[in-house]
Amino acid sequence: FSSRDVMWLLIILGAGLLIRLFLLPTQGHVTDIGSFESWTLSLNKFGVKAFYAQAGFVDYPPGYMLVLWCVGQIYALFFASNDYYHLMFLVKMPAILADIGIGVLIYLIARRQWPGAGAIWAVAVFVLNPVSWFVSAYWGQADSVAAVFLILAIYLALEERFEFAWAALAFAVLIKPQPLVI
Repeated sequence: FSSRDVMWLLIILGAGLLIRLFLLPTQGHVTDIGSFESWTLSLNKFGVKAFYAQAGFVDYPPGYMLVLWCVGQIYALFFASNDYYHLMFLVKMPAILADIGIGVLIYLIARRQWPGAGAIWAVAVFVLNPVSWFVSAYWGQADSVAAVFLILAIYLALEERFEFAWAALAFAVLIKPQPLVI
């Protein structure tokens, strides 16, 4: 990779991250954000093992619960148990970070066939696309968390690292079942 490509990649990823961080305080999809917050607090209270038995309504597979468990550990470490303002930020962060990860993977995949400038444009089309910010940073949906593992699986398959590709695909399905069609 040329230093120029790395510089442009970092600029675009940084701009995408700043846009998403600007949107982070928005309420988002109230029902889903509320569910994610409730599940995070339940995971902290009951632990991973007893979560599904104690949490009530849960319509997500265990992969995303593992992500929310990690979020809950960070929340418990740095914030008071009733600091719901920061909890909303934290439950949106996995999707935001996954968006940035998707940008990196797009670059790696596109760079296999295209020159550096073409790969940078491919990253920009995703990372700076308002639809991608709306879904993750504004609305707070978890789709990009599953998508980053799906795209990682595709990248690993292209690299002929099939065992890791299957593992990434399996984790994507455990986060949300939609990647199963792949």
